[in-house]
Amino acid sequence: MAEVEQMKEQRVEGRNVSMYPQQWAVVHQVAKDTGLASTSAGLRFIIHDWQRVKLELMRQRHRVRIVDALLEGHITEAEAAEALGMAVGGDGDGREA
Repeated sequence: MAEVEQMKEQRVEGRNVSMYPQQWAVVHQVAKDTGLASTSAGLRFIIHDWQRVKLELMRQRHRVRIVDALLEGHITEAEAAEALGMAVGGDGDGREA
């Protein structure tokens, strides 16, 4: 939630946005469900959440590429562990320490 606090300190920029009624209904429902006071806050929440989900998806894809490289023999277990940010156990099992 620190990111939300940082956003509160920034100056917002007003824009007109045209969307279909069903899309506005989603924005209003998100604002209501999350306890936000305005439609603008609901829209900002949706955008922030999309950015978070997109980043996590990119991280997952990166992990999959590393595992694929390991399984195909392109990198060693130690290289995979390092790329994944894991410490290799004493028996080389690749589990986090």
